[in-house]
Amino acid sequence: QLAATLQHPAIVPLLAAGEADGVLYYSMPFVDGDTLRARLERSGALPIDEVVRLGREVASALAYAHRQGLVHRD
Repeated sequence: QLAATLQHPAIVPLLAAGEADGVLYYSMPFVDGDTLRARLERSGALPIDEVVRLGREVASALAYAHRQGLVHRD
């Protein structure tokens, strides 16, 4: 329930969660595009300015989630 309240540009929203036949699930919007892994495999190392930008976006999203009382454990 807490994850569903998060609203941040770098956090994909949680649309629904539940249980079906004993299996927990959640659904989120589909985000079209490459994964970071695929991009690195295709293009190699990213330019430092892009690494810094991505790192800032991730840090901003994590800080926001932490302020909301949610700790991301991946």
